[in-house]
Amino acid sequence: MADLGWNYGKRTSENNRNAVECNFCKKVTNVGIFRHKQHVVGTYKDVSQCEKCPDGVREEMKNMLMKKGS
Repeated sequence: MADLGWNYGKRTSENNRNAVECNFCKKVTNVGIFRHKQHVVGTYKDVSQCEKCPDGVREEMKNMLMKKGS
């Protein structure tokens, strides 16, 4: 199963697998897809929330992270 986070972000570089750009606000996180998902949800310490993310997507991602125990 593909990671849900890739529906809302994309790799910015073939050389840096950890650089992920948000599809909504274009912010690049350099810590990988997990950190990008935290950015979309925005309820994690030291992670800025995506201000342009639709509420439905935020809820979907939040539920997925909670199921994984993150």
